[in-house]
Amino acid sequence: MLHLQGRYVEGEMTQQWRGDGMCYPMPLDTVLPLLPSWSVSAMVGSTRLEAEDGGGDEAERSLVKNKAHTTEVMQRARVEAESGKLSFEEQDASMQALRFVPYRLECMSGGPETIMWERLQWKRAEPNSENSEDWKNAEWNTPDGLLPH
Repeated sequence: MLHLQGRYVEGEMTQQWRGDGMCYPMPLDTVLPLLPSWSVSAMVGSTRLEAEDGGGDEAERSLVKNKAHTTEVMQRARVEAESGKLSFEEQDASMQALRFVPYRLECMSGGPETIMWERLQWKRAEPNSENSEDWKNAEWNTPDGLLPH
């Protein structure tokens, strides 16, 4: 997982977060109410387009073969999502909800005017189990300062 926020311009700071951990499948209905309709519609529309094309090669990214048709399918999915007309079955077939449970997090912050990046690392003891509940409940250690690079 990598998350970058801020702008690296004079007078401002930026942060970059990295995390190592495990992902665990979770029921889609637990997160579906939290997802923006435009995100759901993009996934459903992509699944519809892949189905039209016979599924494609999973090792390769799907190509946009006809931009006008792709836009039409995406627009239709967006209207259906915004009006609540997408079935749960189609949404469930189009996306997978995962819970990311980190065992290490790192934050780098700085900007053009800082002498060096401030870089902190948090770790937690690795449990003797693959169970997500064991990971979720593991204690975090005090953060360590790391060299900038």
